[in-house]
Order: sequence, then structure tokens, then C-alpha cells
Amino acid sequence: PGDNLSLVVQKTDSNSATMQRTPNRSGINILKLDDSWSYARLRPANNQAITTSWANVDLWVVDELGSSDFWVTGNDITLSTPWKYLVTYSVGTQTTWTDRTNNEARLTLNGVEIEATRSTAYARAQNGSFTGIASYIWIIESSASNQVLNLEVVRESSLQGTTNNTVPWKTWITITKLPDSTDYVRLWEAWWGQDISTAS
Repeated sequence: PGDNLSLVVQKTDSNSATMQRTPNRSGINILKLDDSWSYARLRPANNQAITTSWANVDLWVVDELGSSDFWVTGNDITLSTPWKYLVTYSVGTQTTWTDRTNNEARLTLNGVEIEATRSTAYARAQNGSFTGIASYIWIIESSASNQVLNLEVVRESSLQGTTNNTVPWKTWITITKLPDSTDYVRLWEAWWGQDISTAS
């Protein structure tokens, strides 16, 4: 009766050092969503070069699309109505050269970056450490009808190696149109100034 869900952790580098999870810092949340809500789930079919210019992620495979609330044209996801949407994305990356590489991902709405939706995937490029995942979950709000949502990627480093690509089977975006009957809180830091130290 039903499917089994497992959370699997895998070490992908070649370093022989032992790694352990830290107690009380790992977990999983499961939220059962209403079948009557509207959803969109998209992913790429092929890998894509990541350059030093922001570019839309190729999302050619449509696994689910709420026809009245979303439509897709190329890499553009159009949100039909002004609303709040829960957006989750993951961008898998892989490089094959020995320079440290930091890739970034973000969401844009009508070409403008949405605050607090940027994430990074850093590859050390040593001891077999050539892959990364940039992932995020955030509630966005469209302010007008038919605004266009995009998932974008960029390479921070100016060094150009053999390959630095997205990984299609690790890359996707999901969108949930949230009910208007619930209250939401969204917070982000708008100013520079907080130092990060070793203090807990």
C-alpha cells in the first residue's frame, strides 16, 4: 500500500578520509500536497555548458503542467495569474578540469533576479571532487498576469577548462500554486554587513 521513500547520501570524491553526518543537523520533511492544486515540473533533456554569462537552463522535458496556470515556451515558464508560488529547483553541475569552480543558479521574473533565490555549487576539482548541486526552495510572488519565470546558471570563475556543464538527471524545477487562504512569511537580508565567524 504505497511507495517507500528513502533519503540516500553518497560520497563522490576519491579522498579516503571518513566522513560522518552530524547528529541533529540532518533531516527530512514530507509535506502531502492537495491534488486539486496546480503544479508544474520540468527538467532538461541534455547537459548544457555553463559560461561566465547568465543563461536560462534548458527545460525541455515537461513532466507535469497545470494547463490553466502555467505554460511553457522554450525556456520560459509563464505564470498566468498574480499569485504566490512555491518554487523548488536543483541544478547539478560537473567539471572535468583541475581549477576550482563555483557555479551559481538563480530565479528571474521578467528578466529581473528574484531576491534571495541564488544558490551555489562549488567544485574543489581535487581528489575526484568535480560535481556539485545548487538547490533552493522559495515562495515567489508574481505581481501581474503572464509574468515569465526563468531558472538561470552562470560560472563565477573566468578560467575556461575542458567542460563545465549542467547534469540533466540532477537538474529540475517544480512550481506549486499556493492556496490564497493561507498566510506566508518570507524573509531575506537586504544589506551587507554581517560578518561570518567560527562562533556558533
